[in-house]
Amino acid sequence: METKNINTKQLSIIVRIGIIFLFIIGLIMVIVWYPFTISLTIIGPVDVEPTQLQKIQVYAQSAFYYLTSVPCFIILMFLWIIAGRLKKNGRFIAKDVRLLNAANIMLLIDLAIFLVGNIIIVFLEINFFVLAHFFIAVIGLVVLIFMWTTTLLIRRNVELQALIETDS
Repeated sequence: METKNINTKQLSIIVRIGIIFLFIIGLIMVIVWYPFTISLTIIGPVDVEPTQLQKIQVYAQSAFYYLTSVPCFIILMFLWIIAGRLKKNGRFIAKDVRLLNAANIMLLIDLAIFLVGNIIIVFLEINFFVLAHFFIAVIGLVVLIFMWTTTLLIRRNVELQALIETDS
């Protein structure tokens, strides 16, 4: 049976295109979606001067959503580094597995904080778009499952490569 080698340079390019796409979506969320939904639900659609309480709510929610977005961009940076190493080395290495594990833990903690924060926002009744944010959390959970599975596969790949190299 004939096997084909995966072109790691092409795989690296595909991963980097995906990272760029996710980065752009993330920027749209941070620059457009969060400010729009927060101001619309707290201040309303009419152009009025917000009260002190409304300003506090806007700043608190904005800070929460911006801070929970930061780990997502850090994870994209980790994936960019891994894609670069894959292109350079032609294979995954142990450092990639460690970086992926760090990204998985970071995403798990960030998702938990994001979910708890949105539950608090639901009980405070200060953002009507929280349902969409729960959808974002579900997408994050799916990504986390995919990343963790990929990490396990890459770890096994690195172990097999090390075994092959010691046998050679």
